[in-house]
Amino acid sequence: MTDKNTNFDIIPIFNQPAKGVWTDFVNVETTCSREMFNLHVSEGYVHNCLLDYARNLGQWKHNFAFAAYLEEKMVGFIQGFAFEKSSEFYSVYSKETFLEHLYILPKYHKCGIGSRLLNAFEETAGLVSSKVVLTPLRDAVKFYEKNGYKYFGDMEKNLVPCANKVVPVFQWIKTDFDVKLNVTVNNHFLQKNRYKPVFVYLNKDSEIDGVIIKTDTENKMWLNQQQEKSNLRLCRCKLAQSLDKVK
Repeated sequence: MTDKNTNFDIIPIFNQPAKGVWTDFVNVETTCSREMFNLHVSEGYVHNCLLDYARNLGQWKHNFAFAAYLEEKMVGFIQGFAFEKSSEFYSVYSKETFLEHLYILPKYHKCGIGSRLLNAFEETAGLVSSKVVLTPLRDAVKFYEKNGYKYFGDMEKNLVPCANKVVPVFQWIKTDFDVKLNVTVNNHFLQKNRYKPVFVYLNKDSEIDGVIIKTDTENKMWLNQQQEKSNLRLCRCKLAQSLDKVK
């Protein structure tokens, strides 16, 4: 049994198509399927899982993913996506984020990893959504209820936007999500560096007062210079610290 005090890192996965990332996802998912549900995992099943992750990333620009690592080993992950207002067919769900995958290797259950992954996911989803929706596995219902989810057809949880906090952004936020941005950024630069780590600083009113991006050659930061000096220093410091652990 793994100790609850074991140091697991919860890390945002910005570049999901990077070599090996989806393979790690599938390894965690298929291990859970074999050990928890006694399912036979064929090559076809693995192939379909890989296609599923690729399809989701291509279809939903706002695709969130976090993984739990023990040193360099991925032991769990969470992935989902937000609907955009610009999609007419899904306009009724424009303020929702769908949680599609949450798996933790069975030997690391009861270590608090699931709740930590869920919390990180919800913080990012709260930037663009008013709720998270999911279709749970039967054995996971109690876990989601413990974390504040209720049944409304599927399971749902209303989100409260973060305040005075830095959260990751997996694809630059479009204006149709009505996110309040108090700083002028170089949108072309952000789009050009797709899949690079981007974090935003949310003030006490859950408005964005700072943005930072980590590229291969530099870290670029944009700040709301109209903040009080103490808030500006805090914003700059927290944004810089956010780049310590990223994938």
